[in-house]
Amino acid sequence: MSICCPTCDSTNTKKNGHIHNGKQNHYCNECSRQFVENREQILTFHRIKW
Repeated sequence: MSICCPTCDSTNTKKNGHIHNGKQNHYCNECSRQFVENREQILTFHRIKW
């Protein structure tokens, strides 16, 4: 299971530390966006690429 970027749907991402409340921050190597994984939204929109 790979984390998909919510902007460009790329799975070329890496972990990028944690935000203030302890959630994992991610960085997209394709579009340079930083984002926090939201499991409920990902499962709702089927953004998980197997």
